[in-house]
Amino acid sequence: MSWFHNFSTRAKLFMGFGLVIVLLTIIIVAAISSISSMEQTRDEIFYDEFTNSVGIFTLKSRMDSSRVALLTMVGVESRSEKDAQHAEIKKANAEIDSVFRTLYEQNRHNPDITRMLEELERNFTEYKETRDRQLIPLIYNGKKEQAMSLAMEAQYERFGKMASIITKIENAMKENGLAHIKESSREASWYIVLFLALGTGAVVLSLLVAVFLNRLIARPLSEISDAAAKVASGDLSVNIRALGRRDEVGVLSETFAGMVARLKKQTIELTEAISVLASSSNEIAATTAELASGTEQTAVAVSETTTTVEEVKQTANVSSQKAKHVSEIALSAAQVSQRG
Repeated sequence: MSWFHNFSTRAKLFMGFGLVIVLLTIIIVAAISSISSMEQTRDEIFYDEFTNSVGIFTLKSRMDSSRVALLTMVGVESRSEKDAQHAEIKKANAEIDSVFRTLYEQNRHNPDITRMLEELERNFTEYKETRDRQLIPLIYNGKKEQAMSLAMEAQYERFGKMASIITKIENAMKENGLAHIKESSREASWYIVLFLALGTGAVVLSLLVAVFLNRLIARPLSEISDAAAKVASGDLSVNIRALGRRDEVGVLSETFAGMVARLKKQTIELTEAISVLASSSNEIAATTAELASGTEQTAVAVSETTTTVEEVKQTANVSSQKAKHVSEIALSAAQVSQRG
């Protein structure tokens, strides 16, 4: 991992938090994917199964209504009432054809239901052809007994077969719906496990990144900060361990260690200079004391010399007076001699 230690602090932070962001991005993407998948399953359940159920219910209802209209045609007497029921049968047939097309389109990927729809349509086509070509003409011709006999025998059997096929289709659709619901439940459970795993991974990775960055950045900076506080208080005995890294923290530790080393060296040199200065001061003090003693002796000698000079001066004055007196005596003697 030494190669990672030499990355800049910015790169370490970017890579550490980048891993967390990538994992969170994966979680977000997985969440979006799961939501989309569940929405798709919901749409399949609603648009396919629900629409299928509505379609097959409509198909069964319109077949029943067309049969009821047919039996009503047998019982009524007036032409207008027969025409009204015949029109109702035609309307039901049109709706049934439309429902068949819709069901085929919705179940084109389901071969089982498609096969049953085809069987149902074949039976309905036979039922419809017998009704339109035989039953309805008999009704319009007033042959009620023949029409009722045909309606209650061969047509009834076909109608019962169609009802059985519709029941099978309904059961198949229910099974498909339950399968979709189970699949959706399994998918939801799988995504829950996935989110728990990714969430746990994100938490663990975040903790590892925090611990790793604390070990690489925060702890060395804290050690340097404590060392700086000791240096500020005058304690130069701190020891900054070499990290051997080329990032900002490594450069800072090496720089601080160099600063402390220089301070120690300068302090030692300053102490030695102070010792030398103190020794020189003592020598200067001794020399000054000697000079002071010599000056005092000189002053005494000067004082003694001054006293001697004064004595010599007094002696000279006395000698001068004596000489003057002698001169006066000699002058007086000379004058006396001349007079004599």
